[in-house]
Amino acid sequence: MKRKLITLLKNNRVLYKFYYYLMSSLLWALGLIVSNKHKEILFVCYGGRKYGDNVRPIYERMLKDERFLDWKFIWAFRDEKQFRLPDKKRTVKCRIDSFTFYYYTLRSRCWITNVSVQRGLNFKHKSTIYINTWHGVPLKRIGNDIRENESFKAVKPERFDYFFVEGNYDKQIMPSAFLVPEDHVYVTGYPRNDCMFSGNIETRNKIFEKYGLPKDKKLILYAPTYRDYNKDKEGSFMFDLRLNPDTFMEEGLSDDFILMVRAHGAIEDGENVSRGFVDVTDYPDIEDLLVACDVLISDFSGAIFDYSLLGKPIVCFLYDINTYKKKRGFYVDIETFLPFIKCYSERQLYKEIKNMSYEKECKVSRDFVKKCGLIRDGATGHAVDKIASLLI
Repeated sequence: MKRKLITLLKNNRVLYKFYYYLMSSLLWALGLIVSNKHKEILFVCYGGRKYGDNVRPIYERMLKDERFLDWKFIWAFRDEKQFRLPDKKRTVKCRIDSFTFYYYTLRSRCWITNVSVQRGLNFKHKSTIYINTWHGVPLKRIGNDIRENESFKAVKPERFDYFFVEGNYDKQIMPSAFLVPEDHVYVTGYPRNDCMFSGNIETRNKIFEKYGLPKDKKLILYAPTYRDYNKDKEGSFMFDLRLNPDTFMEEGLSDDFILMVRAHGAIEDGENVSRGFVDVTDYPDIEDLLVACDVLISDFSGAIFDYSLLGKPIVCFLYDINTYKKKRGFYVDIETFLPFIKCYSERQLYKEIKNMSYEKECKVSRDFVKKCGLIRDGATGHAVDKIASLLI
């Protein structure tokens, strides 16, 4: 029922505007009564769908940080019973879009998210500190930089106070994409990536054991982004797998490799994602999968930037680059900016992987990290220190 209502609001601009002005006004009025001076921080990850990404390690570090010992933390989820948090004394869970959720948004001194908190509305206190860690370095246009297309846009652009980014490349993008001042964009690195630089052997073994994979094979992870122009009747993004297990075998890759498939987090209907490959879409932490795999296949996804930090080969499968360029647009010329192997058909993809120089492609990834000025590790500490300086 709730999903149908959200779909209706997204697809009916008149109804959405009525909802926007009514609810924003009510919440703004309620905010005149509810004080936001409490030592409380609200966390929202992927609109309440997950407990992870950059938001989770910041929260978990704060639990142990003496500067936040007298602070309370609130996590908002679509289904709060689905998630178990490491703390019960100072942490409260609530259901997103509930009265309790909006009550905590109004009284919390700080909001931390990787997408958005306001649910398409506009009711934030001026004194509430609103921090966005984002969820992937953008190659495709985002936020206010998206050209007119079928993407949902709020009545007024979401305004964040501060942005944390992975490197110098995305630091240049956020001011125009989200109308945030340049000096409020901080290069902290992505906290979610810190875990990729310790315990790699154990992580790899965990993936092999979970999915019952033979340890004499190498792992390939296919992790593409979503397509704005590939939706179902309700307006939800659909996954279009352009890879075939039979072709994978015909090209001889199945002798040495196993292919794992992970749909983007924006894909809500994950049925039939893998079609004979290993479906790892529901695995909670993509960072473990990046550590475990030997080769990444992606396209215009921010996973490219994260994986390059590991210095392992990346192959770009750009089967619909012209359509994507027309429909969504890019910040850079993809074919010149990305130094990795580029393929435009499935058979070409498999042949390139089979014949690649592994060491050469590893160096390409390491050089890409330097080019983009990416922070390799220590990001969680950088982020928490910055938040402490803003709040305490």
